[in-house]
Amino acid sequence: MIAGIAALVTKAKLIAPQKKFVICRDPSDNMILDCCYAAKADILITGDKDLLDIGDLPFALRILRPRDFIKAG
Repeated sequence: MIAGIAALVTKAKLIAPQKKFVICRDPSDNMILDCCYAAKADILITGDKDLLDIGDLPFALRILRPRDFIKAG
């Protein structure tokens, strides 16, 4: 497990979002979307219902539950 965490940390990048979105019904979750946009993320894996319930986004991002991500893999 420690080796897995170490491998993840070595590939981590510091993101400083420049664009601020106001999309999610939970305002504190907008920061997550800001980071996904800045990182050019393809997929956000979350169990957060507020994020999962978002319909359309102004940028390309798939928001998936962990179990749906595993099934798609």
